[in-house]
Amino acid sequence: MIEIDQVKLSKIQKNNCESKAKELISKCDWSVLPDVNITNKSEFENYRSILRNLIINPIEDPIFPIEPTPIWSN
Repeated sequence: MIEIDQVKLSKIQKNNCESKAKELISKCDWSVLPDVNITNKSEFENYRSILRNLIINPIEDPIFPIEPTPIWSN
């Protein structure tokens, strides 16, 4: 029988959570630049806030938010 070290498993899962959150937040860095004209900037700020929380406090079984679709202003 295979024994699973729950402490190690938890650490691996939290590391994976942190890594994925960092990857996702880096993909939307553009959304917070001052010269970006999107009308739903607050949605991106909220999205990034959730990801930042997962980076700071990673959890074992995260549910990652869905990235907002940018709505460009004219």
